[in-house]
Parts: sequence; C-alpha cells; structure tokens
Amino acid sequence: DGAPMDQAFIGDPLADGFTVNTKTDKEKGLWVTESVVPLALFNGETPKGSVWRMNFFRTVTSPQMFPDQQLCGWRNTGEANFHVTPVFGKINFV
Repeated sequence: DGAPMDQAFIGDPLADGFTVNTKTDKEKGLWVTESVVPLALFNGETPKGSVWRMNFFRTVTSPQMFPDQQLCGWRNTGEANFHVTPVFGKINFV
C-alpha cells in the first residue's frame, strides 16, 4: 500500500527553505505550528489537486532526558515509531 518511504537529512534547515511558526495557548490547551517544507524534498512537481498521505512527528530529547524522550505526532501512531503508514493523515494540495 503506497510508495516506498524515502528520507532526507537536512543539515541547515533555514538555508534549505524551512520555516516554522509556533503558537501556544495553555488555557485553551492549543498548540499550533505552521511549517513550510520545500516541495523538492518530496520529489514532487506540481501536486495541485492531489492528495498525499503523511505524518509529522516530533522528538524532544537532550542528553539529560535520554532515553526518556518526549514524542508527539500529528497522527498518533501508538508507538515510538512514525513509520506506521496506516495511521498517516491526508494532505490535500489546493
């Protein structure tokens, strides 16, 4: 089901075109992150009108907290692994 997964190693996110803006509202229990990821990383040309399946996963770690890392994902995988494709969400390009 689906295409093989690929991976990219980003050495300098800002130089590679990534931007991130995060806002939190503790009273409402909200955490909103808007991210710009260069389309070239997905080997995509013109996705307008297409639907892609993917997930976004965040690992918060430091030498002091390893191996007790904090993990969170857009679509919860139920395990410390974001390669659980059946739970991927859908991204609609408009």
